[in-house]
Amino acid sequence: MIWWDRLRLRSKKLYVQLCSIQKLGKSRSSHAVKPLVRALYSKYDPVRREAERALVELRELSVEPVVKALMADPYPVREAAVRILGETGDTRAVGPIVRALNDKFQHIRELAAHTLRKVGGPSAVEALVRVLKHDEDTVLRYIAAKELGKSGDPRAVGPLVEAADDHTAYADQFTRIAAADALAEIGGQPAVKALGQLLQHSEAPDTRLAAAKLLGEMGEPSALGPLTEVIKDHSYSKDERVDAIHALRKIKDPQVVEVLVAVLKLSDAHDLIVAVVRVLGEIGDPRAIEPLAELLEYVLMRDYVVKALVQIGNHRAVGPLLEILKREKSLRLIKDVAWALGEFGDTRAVKLLVETLKNKYKYVTEPHHHWPDIQARRITIEALGKIGAPQAIRPLIEEAETLQHCAESAVSALKSILEMNASKIVFEDLQVLAHLNNIVQCDYEESEYGRHVVGQHSVNCLQIRQCARQQLDRRGLEA
Repeated sequence: MIWWDRLRLRSKKLYVQLCSIQKLGKSRSSHAVKPLVRALYSKYDPVRREAERALVELRELSVEPVVKALMADPYPVREAAVRILGETGDTRAVGPIVRALNDKFQHIRELAAHTLRKVGGPSAVEALVRVLKHDEDTVLRYIAAKELGKSGDPRAVGPLVEAADDHTAYADQFTRIAAADALAEIGGQPAVKALGQLLQHSEAPDTRLAAAKLLGEMGEPSALGPLTEVIKDHSYSKDERVDAIHALRKIKDPQVVEVLVAVLKLSDAHDLIVAVVRVLGEIGDPRAIEPLAELLEYVLMRDYVVKALVQIGNHRAVGPLLEILKREKSLRLIKDVAWALGEFGDTRAVKLLVETLKNKYKYVTEPHHHWPDIQARRITIEALGKIGAPQAIRPLIEEAETLQHCAESAVSALKSILEMNASKIVFEDLQVLAHLNNIVQCDYEESEYGRHVVGQHSVNCLQIRQCARQQLDRRGLEA
């Protein structure tokens, strides 16, 4: 029925034309190609787009007729032809697409440069290399560099090195950096060697910086020295220095931590210090604990430092955090430190967390007046639950019964302790848990004026009672 669909394609009704195009595309017949190519000349965008999709479905059958359409006068037809040839992936399309690089319209030239890599094959890479070397259009050279990187072809390494260190009249910063990026994307020892040469010998500061950052991302120790110089050099922008700091995180060299700690001590730029703290957390070296702990004195750095200490995950960080918790009065910092101690799960923190719960927060009746206190109290309760120490049971029960704003958090923490350390709980505490009544929790409502208590509900403690009684039965005692 192809003849019928070809006939319907001449209909004046748009939906009839679209249905016919869809059927012709699914027919996989060579007889469908000519009418579909003619549809590319339609004055209606939907018809042209649908014809384009149908010709892509026909793959190799559509290549030669679409190549002829590439010589057509109408701009939309040439644009569609380039896209179709790119999607077919047929190497016969390389020559025509290369010719499209000289089209009078900038958009078609750029589209042709993007499309060459999709077509693939040695001749496509060679064409992109020619564009990179000889084309005076900086946008095309930039696209060629990007596409060569995506191709992953080792033959592109030499031309990319030349482009990354190019200082001719039509060279520009963006093409140089794109060429360096492409080298990193190709990867392998040839690319590493090429980036190393750029790092050592390039006269362009932007190229050296790009090479250093890319080598850092690839974990090459040779990038440490140049990246350190960039971080210390105030002639570079703040963003460039921050990028250099982030590039250090994948370099497996003990000196990286020393360099970053030195930046912490010497720099007073907030963004740089934040970047250093984050990278030290990702590296996870215990040598960073003491320098990081010193930064807890600064309000704007506390969130970052606490998270970095948790990322390091070494129990040496518990000591500095406990010292902060002992002397600190800032609710925000107490909350952050309590959260961190809970993440560590170290039992040394239990006594101080319980004291904090009793002495450093306000017992309040209206949560919209002292909501930060309640938030901090809940985080402290959750930390005790994560640690799972039995000595926190009595304070948690007292907390739940005394302050109804935190009942759910306290009950959840008690469940965690039972699950983690039921066998270590003393008999008296088990008896208390076995007879624990349901606890009242306040309900809140948000408004433009803050949080308000709007009601109460009962927190079910049945699971706690059951677990405690089971543990007592195992010990041969009656609850």
